[in-house]
Amino acid sequence: MRILYYLFVVGSIVVFLSSCNAVYSGSMLFIKPGKNKPLRVKDTLDYSKWDSWFSHPIKTKDAADGNFLNVIDGQDSARAAVFFIHPTSYFSSKSWNKSVDYDSRDPFLERIVLPNQLTVFVESYQVYAPKYPQATLASFFTQDKKGEKALSLATDHLEIAFREFIRQIGDKPFIIAGHSQGSYHVVGLLRRMVIGTELEKRMVTALAPGYPFPLDYLKDQQIALCASESQIGCLELWNVLKYRADFINRLNKGPLPDSERRLTKKDRLAVTNPIKIGKMSCEKTENTGAYLGGFETPNTPFVPGLVGADVDTLRGVIRIQKPGDKRFRKFLMGPGWYHQYEYSLYFSNIMERMNKKLKVYVVKMNENIKNKKLQ
Repeated sequence: MRILYYLFVVGSIVVFLSSCNAVYSGSMLFIKPGKNKPLRVKDTLDYSKWDSWFSHPIKTKDAADGNFLNVIDGQDSARAAVFFIHPTSYFSSKSWNKSVDYDSRDPFLERIVLPNQLTVFVESYQVYAPKYPQATLASFFTQDKKGEKALSLATDHLEIAFREFIRQIGDKPFIIAGHSQGSYHVVGLLRRMVIGTELEKRMVTALAPGYPFPLDYLKDQQIALCASESQIGCLELWNVLKYRADFINRLNKGPLPDSERRLTKKDRLAVTNPIKIGKMSCEKTENTGAYLGGFETPNTPFVPGLVGADVDTLRGVIRIQKPGDKRFRKFLMGPGWYHQYEYSLYFSNIMERMNKKLKVYVVKMNENIKNKKLQ
């Protein structure tokens, strides 16, 4: 029952207005921490310990356990790894950041959200998903500087987790991925720690769906968008809305990582097609399988052909028709905004692409080694 309550809060964005510290954004209200509320964060977790992670190769039966999904869990023999940053699950007005420790549990994330996102990678990648002091949801909708500081602090902690991730995986290639707030931090980590470094050569790809990034902002950060299914070392991202639905009014003046700039209604957003990168329009017959399952509903089958994906170049979003399966439209972020389902709607296509990109990466690295020997 508690999990259903969380889902209702996330899907409807219903906030109990017991505080006067409310942030209004478009048609949504959020309670923000009071001005005198400090950032509530304990000492940094020791990420060398497996219990600092929601998902870690050492852990069994965590949110990345592919055994409840109808795919092969190849993590034990995987030649690559993924660093996955979870979305927002903290809506409190008690503090700007959620306090985390080794015993922290988040049933909403671990049993509902993450199983529908992390398992996209389990056929070919070991999955690492760190705990971190996520910023409360209101941080994205307020002009209060403490909101920006809360997001920056979260990225600071994720830097430490990412360094430990790189240490643990050795010389394996990797993916950086996330969703929603996690995607905000994905781009933050790319610009802070990957782009222009030796790590960039080891990055298979990056995924940042569920957060709006202007095209020119990414260009300024030297972050390249993926232009084809087999392109590696690039960024994939998408936001999914029904035809005629919009979300930019709600996100107007939203923050961008490590930047004084904020989103505006005039920004053209970056987008890639989650069914097939490089195509402007994909029919639903090209969707090889949506997925919505997890610990509560193990062995749920894929749903092929659920929705298509049309790129709206004016807004920079993916447009879809209403899914026929009502499970994929129960909890919307706003009218026609399929935020919670941005991995689930295209699960099988994303999984197939991640597997393919790793093969492309391995071939390219082998060619580079061969060419060096011939020199």
